[in-house]
Amino acid sequence: MSVAAFIHLIGSMGVFPSRAFIPAWVTAMLLRFGHDIPAIKNSGLLDLCTQSPTWFTHDATLVVLGILALLELISTKNAEVRAFMNDLDQFIKPAMATITALGVLSSADAAIAHEITQQGFGDLPLALMVGAGVWFLTTIRGAIVSVLLDADETDELGLQKVIAWIEDLWSAFGILLLVLYPLVMLGIAALIAGGFWAMRKYLAHREEQSKKPCASCGEATYLSALACPKCAAKPAHTHAVGFFGNTLDYPAKDLAAHPYELAEKKRCPNCAAHLEERDPTQSCPACGKRILSDPAFAQEYQRRIGERLPTVLGISFALSLVPIVGLIPGLIYYRIRLVAPYRRYVSRSMGCLLRVGVRLLILALILLQVVPLLGALMLPLMAMLEFSLYKSVFESALKHAPGEAAKAAGAV
Repeated sequence: MSVAAFIHLIGSMGVFPSRAFIPAWVTAMLLRFGHDIPAIKNSGLLDLCTQSPTWFTHDATLVVLGILALLELISTKNAEVRAFMNDLDQFIKPAMATITALGVLSSADAAIAHEITQQGFGDLPLALMVGAGVWFLTTIRGAIVSVLLDADETDELGLQKVIAWIEDLWSAFGILLLVLYPLVMLGIAALIAGGFWAMRKYLAHREEQSKKPCASCGEATYLSALACPKCAAKPAHTHAVGFFGNTLDYPAKDLAAHPYELAEKKRCPNCAAHLEERDPTQSCPACGKRILSDPAFAQEYQRRIGERLPTVLGISFALSLVPIVGLIPGLIYYRIRLVAPYRRYVSRSMGCLLRVGVRLLILALILLQVVPLLGALMLPLMAMLEFSLYKSVFESALKHAPGEAAKAAGAV
């Protein structure tokens, strides 16, 4: 085992938590064609690698990894797919990191593949260690990403998409830097691991700080809750929730509106627990109530969202008067106010279908913005379109709710 190969494998643990297939494909391409690139052909790792294709640098492997990397690049730009993949990352990324580690080792020493096959060990423990490290970091990253998904699950602000592009670039160029400057990248990987660990500790601490013992039974209860999840006792003070659904430091100003604000942020309108599913008929994981299944609550929830329609359409119309520049803030505004409260409860499969259909119609409507006066109707039309579609899907999900569940729904 060479020092250069060892450093490369340890350093790769800071890259694979971001993406699974992109760094694997870049690594395989560098091992296969790096000797023909003047800037990196004399790097410590490539000096040890054979120029003859191994199983990891074979044409078929490069094609398969390339296709998977392209699909990964495309899929991470969709909010629903990102949320779905966040649950699978802790399995896929460690597996690909282990496979890539074995690929690097087999390229550095062609006899390793034969040794592993015949003896069942060799450098396999090191590859498994890399996979274990990536699993640990991926788990921490998943916890951090989950907070962002809970706060802005449908990515109305576009922050998740920006982070996705940054991770794409890091997963590709991080491997390149690892070949060129292995010791520097080893230090960066250590900083990333430490940063992930510190961020997870901070988020866990902040989440626990937003809970206090119930005065009646001692159950840990969110400060923004209207009732204890265990004994249903009402707290003396109920705190407000912020834009991202986080508990604020001051009391809620309107207790009558507070349950609907919690539901809008995908939190239980009763105990303020985070709702895990994208289904309006789900039970709260803490108190077990099905608040959104209650017809009266669901009707009032929709009425409050519908009240925003005239204001949102007016602001959208004003923003549409500003060619091109007004488009982005207009989209973000109406989606946060009208679409997000419904889209958070739309299944991922249906959400993907709706997104494709809506985007095709939006592309057609965007052409209207270059037409004077008529272009000012573009954003209001888009707002009405998405609002109507997601509201219809939300209502359809409620209609298919079990009758007994609706009857058993608790009152706030």
